[in-house]
Amino acid sequence: MPAAVWCWALLVLAGVAAPRPCRIDAANRTGLCRGQDLALVPPGLPAALRHLDLSYNRLREVAAGAFAGLTQLRHLDLAYNNISRIAPDAFLSNLLLEHLRLFNNSLGSIPAPALRPLANLRWLDISNNPYRSAALDGAFGGLRALRELSLGGPLLQDISRGDFAVLKDTALRKFAIKSASGLRRYEAGAFSWLNTTELWCDVALDGSAAALPAMLRDLRGKPLDYLRFRNLFEFTYYTGDADPFAGLAELQITKLVFYRGKFSENLLRLALLNVQRSRICELALVAIDFARSPWQNGSSAGATAPRLNRLVLQDISNPDILRFDWTFTWLSGVAALSIINVNFNYVPCDVWGELRNVKTLDISGNRLRDSYIYNQLCHYQGVMPKLENFILASNQLLSLAVVATLTRTWPRLTRLDASHNSLGSLQETCQWSPTLRWLALHHNQVTVDTFRCLPTTLEYLDLSYSQLDRLDMDYFSQSPRLRELRLSGNKIKFIPSEWRCLRLEVLAIDGNSFGIINRGSFVNMPRLVSLAAGNNPYHCTCDLYLFLEETRRWGRPTLADWPHNWTCYHPEPLLDTAVATYTPRPLECNVPALVTVAVASTAVVVVVCAVLCWKLDAAALTLVGFARSFCSGWRTSCHPTGSVSTSGTSRRVAGSSRTSWRTSRGAPRSSSSSPVASSTASGATTSSTSPTSAPWGWAARTSSWWSWSPWRRGGCPDASPASARSWPPGPTWSGPASPSGDPSSGSSSAGSWAAPGGSSPLPVRRWPWGPPRSGGTGATCPADGFGVLLGVPTQG
Repeated sequence: MPAAVWCWALLVLAGVAAPRPCRIDAANRTGLCRGQDLALVPPGLPAALRHLDLSYNRLREVAAGAFAGLTQLRHLDLAYNNISRIAPDAFLSNLLLEHLRLFNNSLGSIPAPALRPLANLRWLDISNNPYRSAALDGAFGGLRALRELSLGGPLLQDISRGDFAVLKDTALRKFAIKSASGLRRYEAGAFSWLNTTELWCDVALDGSAAALPAMLRDLRGKPLDYLRFRNLFEFTYYTGDADPFAGLAELQITKLVFYRGKFSENLLRLALLNVQRSRICELALVAIDFARSPWQNGSSAGATAPRLNRLVLQDISNPDILRFDWTFTWLSGVAALSIINVNFNYVPCDVWGELRNVKTLDISGNRLRDSYIYNQLCHYQGVMPKLENFILASNQLLSLAVVATLTRTWPRLTRLDASHNSLGSLQETCQWSPTLRWLALHHNQVTVDTFRCLPTTLEYLDLSYSQLDRLDMDYFSQSPRLRELRLSGNKIKFIPSEWRCLRLEVLAIDGNSFGIINRGSFVNMPRLVSLAAGNNPYHCTCDLYLFLEETRRWGRPTLADWPHNWTCYHPEPLLDTAVATYTPRPLECNVPALVTVAVASTAVVVVVCAVLCWKLDAAALTLVGFARSFCSGWRTSCHPTGSVSTSGTSRRVAGSSRTSWRTSRGAPRSSSSSPVASSTASGATTSSTSPTSAPWGWAARTSSWWSWSPWRRGGCPDASPASARSWPPGPTWSGPASPSGDPSSGSSSAGSWAAPGGSSPLPVRRWPWGPPRSGGTGATCPADGFGVLLGVPTQG
């Protein structure tokens, strides 16, 4: 018992650790269990599932309650399994089911009981199963919502009259029936119950060609519009004398398709004769095996030039089908002709004349070369008078000039698709039809020289995936009608700043090699409304950021592929970063804000410097007042009251761009002298204090000049009492009272100032600039002007 418990626990743990067999989307609406090698419907599926794909697994049956918890299920795909049994109540809980696919399983009978509850079923495919009878029982009569139904399989050999009787009141959009390789018996009236607009018959009539007219008669009067035969004659060419398509003209169908199967020349002629008499306006022959008939039967008489809106000849290995009756006259009544992958490599001269009613011609996917499509000996003037659309993609063309010459005289040509060739590598000039408006040249070999061979009348131009690395600006300035330009997947390395295209509305330049676009890249495209420019190696800089910001702000152009594939490649730290997540620093890309901040910061610095200079200069000039107690200037006098006038005493001293010694009047002295000590005339050294330590005086600096008002010595009255100001007691001077000498000669006298209160004397040097004067108290005043050597540090 303990061993069994351990085994059970291990199995549970293994189940938990194993990956879930189905991929469930985030909303629990879709479950993808395709190709997981499942033998059973996986348990635990979300109850909210609406779409469940269990195709390509190993399911053998659908048991009762297999989908019991999936009450919201709408689409169920069980194709490509090995289901041989479906329980009658397998879908009892899935009443909302609309789409059920049981294609390619092993059902031995049609599971009608299991389908009975599905009143909302609209699409059912139970074809390619090995049941032998296609008879439908009454359960299908209740499926009134059914619109598409596919039945049959490889073992179905008989179609009986009453097999589809229950469908008489069901308005189908499509009914498809598949039989064995050779249908053994078709009972007349079997298709008369059908009420459908499309009928797909995968029915091989190799041994029972007479069944085809019976089928067509049963479809008379039905709302059938589209009829498709697959492998009508699968293994043998029809060689009978009877017309198997008799009765086709009595149907209301407008579209007829023959897909695969063998078609002889006689059979094709019989089909065309009946098409010519019918309402059919669209005929397609796809992947048929065409062969010439060694003889003609009597039924081949009559014209074979049906008037068709569209004729498609596609994937046919024998190009003889183009002139199956040795002429091209059967193409003369066609308005839209498609000859795709028919392996013809030569266009005879007479074919162009037979295409006089063609408005759209598609000859893509062949092996056409320049010399095969255009023959200088042919007459092209006046041919193709109605042609508007010409498609010659996926051929082996090299010369644009050949294409231009071929189409130049076609008076209504407006659209030309020459994609998937090797056009553009030749240096040539071209002359195009003036009516051409639309040109597709994607997947070619275009160079900048190719622009000289392009028409300038275009409104649409596609040069995508053509190895183009540079643009010709002259072409765009000469193309005033161009509205849509596609240049995706090339090697364009830069966007020219002079790119001018005034009417361009749609531009695709994604998948190129340029890394820079900015607000000026498309300024000469005023009508541009849509731009695809992803998948380029972008430099994530301010230029790109400002372009994107302007685009978002104005709402145009719309970035058609944003934000997918918009990735940063430079600078290296941003490699592989999504452009949508790139955000520069706040002021990095905002030039106006950056200028504003810079100006404001500069203004603040200037103001702060001015304040500091004012403070520091006032302190420095205090030393000047401390050193100057005598009246100086042009007009000074002493007052016994100790008041000193500053009138006329403001002096300017020339500035310097370096720290230097200054005199209070006169030119700067040598900057080699120390601001701490100066030599006297006698050789003694006297100390000096820093100007910022002086407690008295004031000064202001203007540009490179100093203005100062010194303190005066007490007891020296000013000669202008009216302008006198009251000052505190000044310092006293000790030294010669009548100095003599000339500053220019270097003569001087030395002394010192004594600060009030007995502070230490401040040594100075002075130069006499005039005769001594007498003060009002009998004391001798200093000369009218003198210089004091000061260490005032200045810059600029």
